[in-house]
Amino acid sequence: MSRPSIPDLLSAPEATFSFEFFPPKSDAAEDALWHAIRRLEPVSPAFVSVTYGAGGSTRDRTVRVTERIAKETTLRPMAHLTCVSSSVDQLREVVGQYAAGGVRDVLALRGDPPGSPGTPWTPHPEGLDHAEDLVRLLRSLGDFTVGVAAFPDKHPESADLDADADVLARKFEAGAEFAVTQFAFDVDSYTRLRDRLAARGWENPIVPGLMPVTSYKQVSRMAELSGTSLPAAVVARLAPLEEEPEALRAEGVQIATELAESLLAEGAPGLHFYTMNRSTATLQVYRNLVGGAPELAVPLQVRPDLLRGGVVASVLRIVHAVDAQDWRAVRECLCERVVAEFPAQGVRIQGAETLMGVIPGAFERLSVERVVYDGGLQAVLWISRDGAGGERVHDALFICLDHVGRIESVVALRPGT
Repeated sequence: MSRPSIPDLLSAPEATFSFEFFPPKSDAAEDALWHAIRRLEPVSPAFVSVTYGAGGSTRDRTVRVTERIAKETTLRPMAHLTCVSSSVDQLREVVGQYAAGGVRDVLALRGDPPGSPGTPWTPHPEGLDHAEDLVRLLRSLGDFTVGVAAFPDKHPESADLDADADVLARKFEAGAEFAVTQFAFDVDSYTRLRDRLAARGWENPIVPGLMPVTSYKQVSRMAELSGTSLPAAVVARLAPLEEEPEALRAEGVQIATELAESLLAEGAPGLHFYTMNRSTATLQVYRNLVGGAPELAVPLQVRPDLLRGGVVASVLRIVHAVDAQDWRAVRECLCERVVAEFPAQGVRIQGAETLMGVIPGAFERLSVERVVYDGGLQAVLWISRDGAGGERVHDALFICLDHVGRIESVVALRPGT
């Protein structure tokens, strides 16, 4: 059974969440990106998007990262595609690469020209001039879901808000099914954009962009480049904290949470987070909106025969999370670097081939639904189908010690009611 399309998800009653990343420029940056991707994966976003760099400078890296997300994660990647510095033949080639990699969702953009901000737009002599042209090209090339960009405060090159709305309407007319806005800090600018499109006869979903502020200088610079204004009320809250990083981060998360709540109350179909390839602030906003991860609490007594001469006594921590609604949230909380998952039906390795074929059968005998082993954190997380009591936890610990050795944490989850 195929999963719902992005437009279907955006049209559903429940609000969606989605995340934007940009291609890394170094090995260290790539490690940081994949750490963020893995931490955000348990949220089960509607999609994640991967941008082009300025002037289309990161096209190859964009394609590589997007394909890897499609192949190595449970996420649905939406690839960015721009008209910048590309002929139609080159665009067709990139689209073919995406299709071959299993990517069928594309955000079609004109893109920013190479050079400094404000450089006049000049199309490739054998390329396309507008995003609407790119939408038509994608529509002609196969079964792609196509989204486009929208600008609550208008695109810097648009004469006024009405002219900018006309541009978005033409993108929808060309075949775009939804739009994602540039990040904004004002609810009214989003609702007015939506109303302008409705007045033109277009009810396509428009997803507002959201950026939790962690650096005042960074967001000020990005707002300047994108033509987005920082409201005076936001500046008044952030500017005094410019030299206090932790306080500014906390206030930035609070501002983003308040904005997100207001946008959802106004009927926004979802929220698109500009993550800057980091996960912490985005996860904080998400948890503020939907509730925190299950508490890991209620320590259990360790039987003396498990101490094994004191070998594990100093490091052993067993906790029992009652009525956990989402095992992935607990996994994210305790085991950020999961290397292997063991569903009852078999084994799916995400990284190191640790415990392959050993733990699944043993836990199956205990009616355990899922086991996650994290080699880096020395933790085991498991869920019982029929309730996880203390004896089951101890049985699980025995199995882990037999096959793994020294274990620091075992978390047993009882299915939520």
